[in-house]
Amino acid sequence: MALSSKLGHFNLLEEIAHGGMGTVFRAFDPTLNREVAIKVLREELASDPKFLEDFLREARVVASISHPHIVQIYFVGDETGHYYIVMELLKGRTLREIVEADGPLDEERALDFMIDVAEALRAAYKSQMIHGDIKPANIFITEDFGAKVLDFGLAKLANIEADTSGGVWGSPYYMSPERVGQIAEDFRSDIYSLGATLFDTLTGRPPFDAEDLQQLALKRLQEKPPLLREILPEITLKTEDVVNKMLSKSPLMRYRDYDHLLEDLREAKTEATAKRLGVQLHVEPGPPEPAAPPPQKQISSPLIVTAIVVMLGIIGVLAVMLWGHRSGSTPSHQTPSGNGRSTSPGPSSEQTTRSNALENARQLEIVRSNELARAKLHDQEEQERQLILSIEQTNGLFMATYDFATIVSNYTVLKSQIQTATNIVFLNQKLKTASLLADFKSQLIGDIARFPYDRGDLQTRQGSRLLGRLATATDTQLSFSNPYGAFTVNWADLAPFSLNHLTFFYAQTFSQSEVPAVQGHRYLTLAAFDKQYNLADPAARAARRAFEIAPDLRQDVQDLFGGRIPPAPRSPPRNGPPPRNP
Repeated sequence: MALSSKLGHFNLLEEIAHGGMGTVFRAFDPTLNREVAIKVLREELASDPKFLEDFLREARVVASISHPHIVQIYFVGDETGHYYIVMELLKGRTLREIVEADGPLDEERALDFMIDVAEALRAAYKSQMIHGDIKPANIFITEDFGAKVLDFGLAKLANIEADTSGGVWGSPYYMSPERVGQIAEDFRSDIYSLGATLFDTLTGRPPFDAEDLQQLALKRLQEKPPLLREILPEITLKTEDVVNKMLSKSPLMRYRDYDHLLEDLREAKTEATAKRLGVQLHVEPGPPEPAAPPPQKQISSPLIVTAIVVMLGIIGVLAVMLWGHRSGSTPSHQTPSGNGRSTSPGPSSEQTTRSNALENARQLEIVRSNELARAKLHDQEEQERQLILSIEQTNGLFMATYDFATIVSNYTVLKSQIQTATNIVFLNQKLKTASLLADFKSQLIGDIARFPYDRGDLQTRQGSRLLGRLATATDTQLSFSNPYGAFTVNWADLAPFSLNHLTFFYAQTFSQSEVPAVQGHRYLTLAAFDKQYNLADPAARAARRAFEIAPDLRQDVQDLFGGRIPPAPRSPPRNGPPPRNP
């Protein structure tokens, strides 16, 4: 059946793609005055009642998921036998097109996109959905918002219908071993396919290749995938480990959930960034110590004095022994007496002097050993401080984008390498503050999902107002809507005082429904955020409010503010509109 230039109330402008499910058109929606993408199903698929039933069910589920890394479905309809999906129109290229045209991606950029996709897969899995066909062609790289996953939940339907012989479905280069063996699968099959996609994105080729599909399937079932660093030695060991785990043949050996996968992907991204910047995250093991101590390049003044004293002590002992050997004319075992009888000899002055000299030498050697131990401890503390400083410089990049989860991960990795007590205490406080900041952001994401914010008074760092309803938020972006459409904003674009204002709004809004411990912790995380971003008065107010609500948090407040309670601010809080009950 021929397709006219209109489909429902949409005006079809041009064909932009053609695939297994049908044809994609760029179209115009006059109702909302915006361009959209419309995918029209192939007629042979649309004529199958069973497929249509499954298709409409899957499409409605996908449409209910609002996530910045999943292509948004606006509408599902039919017009004179043509079934179609209306989606957001994306600008950019698929990952496959980018790799084919420009070559493999660098490690940081590839990991960035995989983090986006993993977040999308996690969000969909919370709605009991798996993708079923993750591959570079189904990952779209937009000009502004990173990666977006295409055909979510629908590619599987198309592949099932396309193969009526009972064979397996999916893209053969990226499908999991259990799918090849037609074994029951779950979200871990998507993790495998994502690992194969990451491998392809970094190297320009999939993990396995063969002349025909049967040989390809046998390779996947019988052979181990090649190691990334054998192909690209410059890849970090962490990225290679993550890919190896994602490509494990047994689902039980892969990641047990998306949270752990995302944690490792972010850690790998951190190590790749550190490598590019020349920042050392890990202490490299040194060569074994030689049998004889190496000569010291620099010796402190106390050690020089100690060494001189020890040498003088040893010279004194030798002098005493030599003097006693030369001067002793009377036998030392008896002394003549007036009555002609001998008496038992006591300790001579020579023996006493020798014993005292030896004891002094021993004490001086202990002092010298202690000095050496203190010098070694000082050197270790200094090396650890330099390591901490390098991590803090790296974390500064993530602090600017409110990426607190990565900061927590960096400090956690570093903690295993710190051994001196002073630096352990220092790092523990850094990690505790970073954890409060991560809780702050996580709480805010949950608050937005629970009660969208529609006051329109949030601002960017450049001072622009964000007019619209803040409906959802993820780890990387916040989604707004207004009468003219929807838009997303990166966390990094928001001004710190706007996030303070938003959090304070939710603290007041939920004050009657939360127990004191939860409400107090909310204010404690707000105090940590305000202090980090130099909002002194708001930080003091939030800190004092925290232990007023939950007195047990007083010590946490003192730890956060260097052992003291911040004084009450002189300026009153900025008045805002009263909170509404959700």
